Amino acid sequence: GNWSPTGTPGLVSSEDLWEDTKDTVVISAPRAEVQSGSLVSIPLTISDTTEKGISGYQFDVVYDPSVLEPDAAFAAIAGQISEGMSVVANTPEMGRLKVFVYSVSLMNGEGHLLDLRFNTIGPIGSTTKLVIENLMLNEGEIKSGANSGEVVIKEAGQDRKLSGRILNPFGEGVSGARVTIT
Repeated sequence: GNWSPTGTPGLVSSEDLWEDTKDTVVISAPRAEVQSGSLVSIPLTISDTTEKGISGYQFDVVYDPSVLEPDAAFAAIAGQISEGMSVVANTPEMGRLKVFVYSVSLMNGEGHLLDLRFNTIGPIGSTTKLVIENLMLNEGEIKSGANSGEVVIKEAGQDRKLSGRILNPFGEGVSGARVTIT
């Protein structure tokens, strides 16, 4: 991408909360509680891109490298708004992941943009901000904002829940079924 540190319209580097407006497209990272020593997918969301003519975007994610490290498969776009686009990423320095996504097709809609994939390497109780910096849509042609997120490393097994339904071969619910998990 053509990154210019000053004077580029739409260039944002902020931890402030942005609100979706008709003129601003917002990308947001969540607050996530994840297990220590695991591979996690952090979902980024985007506000409405309909009729904005967006064919590419780029941003940096700044994080604490003692808590997270990017996975070799740094991003997942299957089933997301970015599906069908090309994704390139690199880590020019520890604690910074640069992401570039582009296509000849235009994005349309809102919701799940892509998943960033990290290995959790920090000790239980450690946290890191996920600060989205240098966000540009169509090389800065479209006004944009970013909401940062946070990752908290917790002990495996905390707050684990299992839910579901038991179905017969015809897809009908089975009442009074008992399941034993060992």
